[in-house]
Formats: sequence, structure tokens, C-alpha cells
Amino acid sequence: MCKKLLITGLILLGAVLLLRKTELGSLTGVWWKDVCVSADRSLSPEVRLRQLDQAIDGIDARIKGEISRLADLEAAYEEQDLKKADALKTAQGKRKEAIAALARQLENGTQAVSTAGAERLDDLVKEYDRKQQELQSLEEVLASKREMLNVRKERIAQMRQQHLDLEKTAAQLSTRLEKARLQQSEDRRTGEAAQLDRCQELISKVERDLKRMEKEGELLTEFGYRTARPAPKAARPTEEVLKAARRILDDK
Repeated sequence: MCKKLLITGLILLGAVLLLRKTELGSLTGVWWKDVCVSADRSLSPEVRLRQLDQAIDGIDARIKGEISRLADLEAAYEEQDLKKADALKTAQGKRKEAIAALARQLENGTQAVSTAGAERLDDLVKEYDRKQQELQSLEEVLASKREMLNVRKERIAQMRQQHLDLEKTAAQLSTRLEKARLQQSEDRRTGEAAQLDRCQELISKVERDLKRMEKEGELLTEFGYRTARPAPKAARPTEEVLKAARRILDDK
């Protein structure tokens, strides 16, 4: 079974390569393009508007995806980066307080205390400077991230405005299409009215011709050119005929 599938696949691949490299393949491509163009031209405005609505819905889904991504980034920025910077600033404040307290002790202490305190103060100063550089680097990173978040937010705002503009345009096109369809209906009704008027005109002409023919027949009869047809007798009811017959039979 697998062997048959492999052979079939190779045959199809060869046919595709042959079509691509030969004039037949080029001609097939032209035919396909013509079919696509013809199909596109046959689409009604209603179908195109539905396609536009689908495309607009796709943009709306993309905007919501961007908003979700931005929400994740801003949450991470606030919960991780800002808290880390705030913790480092708090620690630096405590170090600064410790440096100030130890400096006051050194200014009023003995030589032995001064030597140990100086070493401790030196360590604190070095740690403070190192952490300050770390804080400065972190603040630069935070500024870059904040700028990146702002850029994303501006992009979303632009996409949202474009989405609203497209919705407005789609609504305007829908209104124009509805008006065009109504105008077509009115045109058809106008054509139907014209046909009705034509029918009434023909009816009037036929009635006029019949009237002329009837008058002509009457005049021909009146002047002896046509024999008048006897008027058909009106059939009396059977009961009335029997009554007349009895009257004659009873008369002696």
C-alpha cells in the first residue's frame, strides 16, 4: 500500500514539474488566472461587502490579540521590573542612612574605632556605588521598556482608528448599495408602468376599432347593403306555454 502511494506521489510530482517547465504548464497558468479574474468579476456587491466585513472582523481579532499581548507586557513590567527598581531604591536609602550614621561615629570616635569603622564605611560606600550603577542601568532598561510599551499602545490606537474608519466606510458602502438597489427597483417599476400604459393604449385602440366596425355594420344594414339577422326568439317558460294551450283548448 505504501509503495503504491509513493509511486502515485512521484507521478503527481512529475506531472507538476512537467506542467511548470512546459508550454502546457504556462498555458494552464494563464487559464487559471483568467478563471480567477472571471470569478472575481462575477461577484455581486453584496458578496464583496460580506468579504469586507470578514476582513474587518479579522483586523478586530488582531487588535484584541495585540491588546492581550500588551496587557501581559505591562503586567510583567509593573509586577517585576518596577517592584525590583523600588526594592533597590529602598535598599539604597537604607544604605545611605547607614553610611551617614557610620560617618558620624567616625568623626567622633577613637583611633581603633575609626580604623574599623573606616573599613566598614568604605565597604558600604563601595556597595552603595555598585548598587547605584545597577539602579541606573535598571532605570535605563525600564525607560526602554516603557517606550516600547508606549509604541505598542500607539500602534494599537492607530489600528483601532483604522478599524473604526473601515467600519464607517463599510456602513457607507452598504447604504449606497441599498440606495442603488432601490433605484433599480424604481427603474423596474417605471418600466412596468410604461408597459401598463402601453397595454391601456392598445386596449383603447382595439375598443375604438371594434366600435367603428360595429357602427359600420349598423350603417350597412340601415342602407340595405346587409340583411339584418332576425332577432332570436325569447323562449317562454313551459308553464306559460301550457297555460296558453289550455286557453285555446277550453275555448268552444
